[in-house]
Amino acid sequence: MDIPRDPDKRARTYERFRRAHADIKELKPVVDAMAAEDLAAGATIKELSDRTGLLPEVFRRKARKADVPVDPRYKERAERLRAPRVAPTPEAAPSNDDSVDINALPRPTVASLAAQIEEAEPADWVLAVTSGAPKERAPYALVIAAVADGRIRKPESPQ
Repeated sequence: MDIPRDPDKRARTYERFRRAHADIKELKPVVDAMAAEDLAAGATIKELSDRTGLLPEVFRRKARKADVPVDPRYKERAERLRAPRVAPTPEAAPSNDDSVDINALPRPTVASLAAQIEEAEPADWVLAVTSGAPKERAPYALVIAAVADGRIRKPESPQ
């Protein structure tokens, strides 16, 4: 790509860009509506991406925005991967019974529970839960989140 040095050619390039930008602004709402209709009618994200030159993610987002149903083969995975998760803080975690305060459990007990949860649960869920917690509190955050989500029962207090 050669960058024009001639002032007239530079001015023409800027003007051409301005017209292209105006065309995009004019066509975007029409293309968005057409894409939503085509996706609902069965067009694939790849087809629309190939036709427009836009990235496939653009059409994935348009499909979600237009409430186009996800293919049943991918629905569970899509819902799981897109579920927003926030790492709970140990102090604000909900409690489903009064048997034991997870923060009061010995570190080896919590570490053991956290290791079992990491093996049993999807890696993206574990990462989402632990990413906001300090490293030394990550096992506690993981156990608290698993209890809050109903993935495990709240552990019994050590005798």
